[in-house]
Amino acid sequence: MPSKGALAQRSEELRREVIEKTKAFESDSINAQEFDSFMDKAEKENTEIETAIRTYSKALGFTGSADPNPSGDSADVQVPDHLKKYQEGFNRIKTAARPESRRQEAVSFEFGLKNAADEIRMKTQGVTGLSGDAASGTTTPSALANGTYFLTGTAGPFIAPEFIPQIVDLRFYENIIASLIPSYACDSPVVTYVREASWTNNAAATNEGATKPTSTHSFQRYTEQVGKIANLERVTDELIQDAGLVWSLIQQRLVMGVQREEEVQLLAGAGYPGVNGILNRTAGFTAPQTITAVTNLAVPTAGTAGLGATNATVASVVPGRAVVGTGSTGTAPTGVQIAEGILQALTDIRVLHFFEPDAIVMNPQDYLTVRLAKDLNNQYFGGSMFGRDYGWNQAEGTPQAVSVFGLWGKKVVATPAMPQGYILVGDFAGWNRVLRRGGLRVDMTNTNGTDFEQNLWTARAEERIGLMVERPELFELLVLQNAP
Repeated sequence: MPSKGALAQRSEELRREVIEKTKAFESDSINAQEFDSFMDKAEKENTEIETAIRTYSKALGFTGSADPNPSGDSADVQVPDHLKKYQEGFNRIKTAARPESRRQEAVSFEFGLKNAADEIRMKTQGVTGLSGDAASGTTTPSALANGTYFLTGTAGPFIAPEFIPQIVDLRFYENIIASLIPSYACDSPVVTYVREASWTNNAAATNEGATKPTSTHSFQRYTEQVGKIANLERVTDELIQDAGLVWSLIQQRLVMGVQREEEVQLLAGAGYPGVNGILNRTAGFTAPQTITAVTNLAVPTAGTAGLGATNATVASVVPGRAVVGTGSTGTAPTGVQIAEGILQALTDIRVLHFFEPDAIVMNPQDYLTVRLAKDLNNQYFGGSMFGRDYGWNQAEGTPQAVSVFGLWGKKVVATPAMPQGYILVGDFAGWNRVLRRGGLRVDMTNTNGTDFEQNLWTARAEERIGLMVERPELFELLVLQNAP
């Protein structure tokens, strides 16, 4: 066995060799493979030196003899601390140098000496692609293209990206029309009802023995038909087995697709095989003014964000009242003018048909115009952005500003489904029914056509739905027009 002095000398030589090799690696004088091979040998030799010193110390303890090496330490010698630090340093350098490391940090190694000149500081950035660069050096790589996740350079294919287990899904505006109208579970795809069309009341004062006046009645039967909204998704066995997140999202979208189209159909459907929507019945709406019909109105407007369904086109829409801007040509109606026009529509329904409207449906941009209306003191009519009018005195009670949309005591539904420039006022809950022939149904099979032999699964979602509007006159459609 080498003497303790010889072991200590070799330990010092090994320390210096590690320092030199590390500097050579940092300056690109040797490549990652050469450096890694050297560190393997240095680590192995360092372990052998440490083991030899432990064995030497145990031998002295058994024999009780003095250290045969006069230059050595006492018999109770232990493994030198600097050798332990060598071992730690070797492990940290090797870990930082390996391609699979993804840390970007400053690593400091101390090899038994206390002065700063003997410290090795190795920046792992740019070395062997540890932070995503090339195989060596400090050149920053070019940005990855969208959908690409392997870096360029020698070490690039070995750098594993971190995959976040989720899908950033699309967002859609809320479905709201169906929530305004009660649902009715029907037992037939045809729903019919009788409506009193007229009553002539001829009651009058009569003389004794005179012929009594006779009142007359007329009735009319109306029919609504239940249509269908359907959606298909087709996937492979492998997608279901290997991409659980994608399959989960596809199932959600399958059902959501039907629900998104339901919103459009209830508002603007053209009838069987779909739904006869509300706006397809404007000929029967309250119309105190004569307004030119609008043809081929797309609902929602093309390009509406968050639609998630196919637009419906209403062949002809007949507004019942126009809100026209005043002033120079092209001036749009103000928020106050829009609010006043809505009150006029509410009043039309009240005085002409003796029913009370319960909701106002309008585009968010039109509601924004109303909500930002100000008085001559530059105060918002609806309350300030801080939840109250400025100058509000707490002793006055509840502040004016509210977070719930509302006008004239009526619920306002601000939805992108309603085209900008049109406002629908009416009694939604009183005399209308969403006809549902069963609920939304989902089926799945692999025996559709050639699905079985191609390892495909076809999923289907569908619902049978219609709309009954017993009193279309309880709706009025406003159109906003710029000053002529």
